[in-house]
Amino acid sequence: MPKAIAVWILCCIACNSLATSASEALVSAYWESDDSTYTQTKNQLISAAGGDVLKLYQWLKRGPGYRTDAPRGILEQQRIADDGARFPYIVVVPETYNAQRPIAVEFMLHGAVNRPRWGAGGKWWNKGKKYEAYLQRDQITVFPAAWRNAVWWSDAQADNLSSILRRLKSTYNIDDNRVYLSGVSDGGTGAYFFAFKQPSEWAAFLPYIGHMGVLTLKSEQQTGRIDIENLVNSALFIVNGENDPVYPAKSVAPFIHILEKAKINHTFTLIKKGKHDMKWFDAEQSNISVFKEQHLRDPLPEKARWITDRVDRYARIHWLKIDELSNSINPGWISARRNGNAFTVLTQDVSRFTLLLNPDMIDFNQPVAVTLNGKPVFNGLVAQDAEILFRWASNRDRAQLFTTELTLELAK
Repeated sequence: MPKAIAVWILCCIACNSLATSASEALVSAYWESDDSTYTQTKNQLISAAGGDVLKLYQWLKRGPGYRTDAPRGILEQQRIADDGARFPYIVVVPETYNAQRPIAVEFMLHGAVNRPRWGAGGKWWNKGKKYEAYLQRDQITVFPAAWRNAVWWSDAQADNLSSILRRLKSTYNIDDNRVYLSGVSDGGTGAYFFAFKQPSEWAAFLPYIGHMGVLTLKSEQQTGRIDIENLVNSALFIVNGENDPVYPAKSVAPFIHILEKAKINHTFTLIKKGKHDMKWFDAEQSNISVFKEQHLRDPLPEKARWITDRVDRYARIHWLKIDELSNSINPGWISARRNGNAFTVLTQDVSRFTLLLNPDMIDFNQPVAVTLNGKPVFNGLVAQDAEILFRWASNRDRAQLFTTELTLELAK
């Protein structure tokens, strides 16, 4: 190779490396920003990219340079909500955590939520014991707290778990598509709740000795109706004991039959002579690990389907969002399929919805075509918007960044 060409190649590599380093530093500053620095770091990123939304998307998707000195061990923390409520939680980060390698996360929800608010010490999980065992796992494990005024199946906890996850993603190199939610007893019921109402963040759900029927009780319906159809978007690993005095297997069986009939992706394990305890847990670890390995999240699936009776929350599944219902009596239902730049949408009792788009889904140089209930309703180019991108980047989910929101209304 001629010497001049070799020098030129080395210069190009060096320049690209410097550019990558600079953009990574800017993304890192943005990723760790708080309310006081958010606008400044965002504007610096936009300026460095010359306003190029595609470049910004690629930078944010690649992510920051994660801190190599991020805290490890058993960490007791708390989140303070906007209304001042305090939500304590324990995070267990293995000493083997490597900032260069994306790591899985599992949230584990405890049982017996009908108790007073918890104090410090992490006693909501195994009376504050056995956290050390989770240091040996190749994952970050999170133990949030719930109580009678903030049960797992509430708006408060829907916000809480999402906020804790965002906080973790700001610090640790988390694999967005390996974030799992498990729970024991009331925590298992909580895992069902998130599968029904807010599954987009999670790869799979593992409800242990819980009961989805609890969520159908009028006394427990704090967040709106529960629709089995929404579970089509999720995978579940379910365990119940045959002789469980709280949730006997025979009371769970009708719901498992519904899952089978609806062809919901699930694995059901019946513990012979099992009671309302976790004595089987260690013996099932290999099966649980295999299940997790086989169920990674698809952040941009070709098909999406959702039903909801409210649009202020619990109205999105991945890239599809219901914005307005036709009436206050019936829930809104929507189903959509994408094939390149073509979208086929079916709706019922929905008057407005949004398709969330990004460069990994469509070609922005070509028109987007939408067919709604058998009729073409849109065919044209759509523009990418940096403000939309940063709005979704606030979730710190690098696999679900969107640069366009295409909102469509049904003719009245």
